Amino acid sequence: ERLLHDVKAIQEQQKSIIRDVVHRFNIRSVYVEGLVADNPAVRDFLAAVRSGDHNLQAAAKTNARLRKYLDKEFGKSRVAFGMARSPNYTALFKARRGAPAALFLSGELPDIEPVEDSLALRDAATMSADGRLYTSRDAMELREDAMVGNMLKGKMPALIVLGAGHDLEENIKRASGESCDYIRIQSNRCWAERNEWALQGLTRREGQMKGTGKAPVKSGGE
Repeated sequence: ERLLHDVKAIQEQQKSIIRDVVHRFNIRSVYVEGLVADNPAVRDFLAAVRSGDHNLQAAAKTNARLRKYLDKEFGKSRVAFGMARSPNYTALFKARRGAPAALFLSGELPDIEPVEDSLALRDAATMSADGRLYTSRDAMELREDAMVGNMLKGKMPALIVLGAGHDLEENIKRASGESCDYIRIQSNRCWAERNEWALQGLTRREGQMKGTGKAPVKSGGE
């Protein structure tokens, strides 16, 4: 309960920033780290989770693909949050995917988009022999390239919510040349041992995004 309470407090600040950015820039697509674009079960999940936890679990009983996704995506989280026997998937979804998930579930965001490539995401998170999770810079670059590729297929301007360790500037340059602008916004509220997080957006050159007044903001001819 304490962990969920801390998550909720942090998300309140994040939600206010997302609301402001979406309204100010007329954002058309909001992408969420960790949601895999090439897994049909993710779409099944997003379609069902908004109708409430009871309906989601009912849908999983007749949808093997969705049931498998719930077990894989939330199995460890159920134990960590003390929900092994009676999971609340909507609460777990908000805890794992943050403020955009909360705004989606409340109806403030009409939709959220998966952004990950399943193979690139898998390769970027490797387990060592002693059980530690690590990633190489090259693998992370490929993962971020895949994220940008998926975003560029969608509607612009777009917003993605990422951990602060990500910076998509070079990935966007490689993918779009001079056809996109890129803005990065950081908040100083912490989650776990992180001391910052980031909202990152890109838009086609013909519809430039301007600064939000929230520092630090990085923009230019990406």
